[in-house]
Amino acid sequence: HVLGPCVLTPNCTGQLQDTIVHFGENLAPEVQEAANAASEDVDCLICLGTSLRIISCSAMMHVGTNQGKYVIVNLQKTEYDSRAKIRIFHDCDTVMMRLAEALGVTVPQPTVTRRFVVSWDSTKSLISFVGQDEIGEPFVFATRIEIVNGATGEVLQYEDREDNTNLAHNIASGKENPWKAVELPIINNSSPLVLRWYSRSALQLPPCDIPLHMITSNNNVGEENTATTTSSEGVTIRSVTFEASRQLQGTAPWTVRQLSHHQPTI
Repeated sequence: HVLGPCVLTPNCTGQLQDTIVHFGENLAPEVQEAANAASEDVDCLICLGTSLRIISCSAMMHVGTNQGKYVIVNLQKTEYDSRAKIRIFHDCDTVMMRLAEALGVTVPQPTVTRRFVVSWDSTKSLISFVGQDEIGEPFVFATRIEIVNGATGEVLQYEDREDNTNLAHNIASGKENPWKAVELPIINNSSPLVLRWYSRSALQLPPCDIPLHMITSNNNVGEENTATTTSSEGVTIRSVTFEASRQLQGTAPWTVRQLSHHQPTI
């Protein structure tokens, strides 16, 4: 499905497309045949997080010897509930973790990694925050950016981007991505300042703190970690690329490192 022109990459004339199977559409014949064949060779079929209303999916419930020998894990009811061998009303992650534990299978702890560029315009006393993906394109992941008094925890400035209802429309229509950059003024304050960003709430991740002296102080950032641009008006802007990572679950804090400006992004 064509979503619209690619507006995030300069000079790109291509179209954004998704690979989602929408309601009313069928899977590719070879994919459906392979799925049906696989369902014939199993002793139990586990259906995770689906209403089973799509025929291409529910058809496998009747294939081969598996009719009636299946487990349904879904928070909502399905029309196949009464025929299931086991019916579990719970979230899929918890059920699969319990199943892996019972089978003695170790599930690797997933790690979340976020890359972003923080720029400092000393002339205007502005800090700019831009998320990045692996190839350096703008990437949306922060819902709120704050400048915080490091000593007291007081929020001095913030930009809240929780409302993203028009994001897809703005991208598809060619308008500037409202999430592309966040700019906040740096308050004159004797206490150490912290740039704090919050990730999307669905991941339930804690905020990540970056001491601003890591960007604004020449003594803390080497030349290999910075990019400096100077405009025709003589305004100098220094940019530092960071990578923050942490385990998806648990209480471990974010690990933040500076990336070399010359380090390949792929």
